[in-house]
Amino acid sequence: MQGYQRHGSDRHNLSERFWFPCIGNKPNIVISAVTFLILLGFFLYLWAVMLGATKDVNKENLTRAREFPLNCLSGSHTRTCPKEYYPPDYEIPNEAPPSIAHNCPHYFRWIYEDLKPWKETGITREMVERANKTANFRLVILNGRAYVETYKKAFQTRDIFTLWGILQLLRRYPGKVADLDLMFDCVDWPVVKSSDYLEPDSPAPPPLFRYCGDDETLDIVFPDWSFWGWPEVNLRPWEVLQKDLTEGNTKVRWLDREPYAYWKGNPKVTEKRMNLLKCNASDNQDWSARVYTQIEECGHRNGTKHLNMDTMIRAWRGNVNIGIKFILKDLHGL
Repeated sequence: MQGYQRHGSDRHNLSERFWFPCIGNKPNIVISAVTFLILLGFFLYLWAVMLGATKDVNKENLTRAREFPLNCLSGSHTRTCPKEYYPPDYEIPNEAPPSIAHNCPHYFRWIYEDLKPWKETGITREMVERANKTANFRLVILNGRAYVETYKKAFQTRDIFTLWGILQLLRRYPGKVADLDLMFDCVDWPVVKSSDYLEPDSPAPPPLFRYCGDDETLDIVFPDWSFWGWPEVNLRPWEVLQKDLTEGNTKVRWLDREPYAYWKGNPKVTEKRMNLLKCNASDNQDWSARVYTQIEECGHRNGTKHLNMDTMIRAWRGNVNIGIKFILKDLHGL
C-alpha cells in the first residue's frame, strides 16, 4: 500500500459488534464519511452565518431559527427517544441564499485532505475496529438514529457534548446524514502517526476521529466539544457566548480599556502555548500581556469565583481570538 503523510491503553474488546452492510462496501463508507463531514461543516457554517458572522446575506431569511428540543423524558423516565422523534426524512426549507447553499467554504478542502489516506483502499470494518485501541466511544448512525458504545469514560464531559452536537446535527438534517460507523478519541493529542504507514506494504491507518491534528499524524479532525459547551470551566455554548461577547464589547469604549493582551487556556497542549507563558508579566519585565492557565481561572481548588470571558473583554484590550471562524477551522496552533 502507498504510504501517506499529511501536509498542510489497551485494546478494548467489543462486547457487542456493530456491523452493517455499508461497512463492507469500501466506496460507500468513504462516501458516507465525506457526506457526514460536509454536512457537519455546512451545519456549523450556517450556524455562524445566522449569528451574524457574515453581514452580506439576507438576515431576514437566516433569523428564522427552528427549535429542535431534545427532551425525551416527557411522560416517562426512559432515556430512549421514541423512534418518531428522529424523522427518517424531512424537506428542509431553503432559508439560505443560493450563494451560501451551493458554495462551500474554502476550509472544506480539509475534509478531503483528512480522508486522503483511504482514497484508494476505502475503509473496511477491520480498519474501523483497529482504531478502538485508544477510542473513548464508537458511534454508529443508521437510518438517522445514533447508536453509541462506550469503551472508557472521557475526560470531564467531552464525550457528552460531542454526542450532543451529533444529535443536533441529526435533528437539523433529518434523513440527510449518511449511515456511518466511526471511532472517537476524546484526548487532545493525535496518535495515528503517518510515519508508521509510509512503507509500501504498510496497512492502511485506522480512521480515528479526535479534536486535534498536525502534519505528522493522520487522525481525522472533528469540531471541538466546547462548541456546544464546557461546564467544567464555565464556558457556555458558542451561540450564547458569542452574544455575550458582542454585548460586552459595547459596554466599555476601546480607549477606556486596560492596554493588555489577554489569553486563557491549557498551556500543556502544545509547545507554542508553553512558550506563550514566557510573555507573562514578571518582576523584571512586563510585556503588557496577561496569560492565565485554565486551572488558575477555574477556582475549583481555592474556592474563587469564575472569571467570565465577556467581563474580561470589557476591561482589557487584546488579541482575544474567539470568533466564530476560530471554531470552524482546523486549528494546529494556539
